[in-house]
Amino acid sequence: MAIPFVMIELDKPRKLRFGMGEAMEFEQTSGVKLSEVTELTFEQSCLALWIMLKETDKDLTQENVTSIVDEHAPSLSYIVTKVSQAVTVGAVGTLDPNPQTPPAKKAKQSS
Repeated sequence: MAIPFVMIELDKPRKLRFGMGEAMEFEQTSGVKLSEVTELTFEQSCLALWIMLKETDKDLTQENVTSIVDEHAPSLSYIVTKVSQAVTVGAVGTLDPNPQTPPAKKAKQSS
């Protein structure tokens, strides 16, 4: 099963996927270990967004992404929310950080 993606609406619908390559690049570029991040800062969110977007659009620079966000995002909190969702999905495979497993069915007892 592939790591799911999160859709984000900017200049066009785009897919955000935070897989192993993106996680490694994030750590190398930011100098921050993902295991130590409890909440992404705005700067970290912007870096993660660029890393994820350039996976499908190799020519994007950080400056291009900034312009796209400024021209097309409804708010900066929208960006942070979508990036956080993509990072969460990449880490745990779901947006629910505490997925519930269905209770096991009880075996029928014979009398």
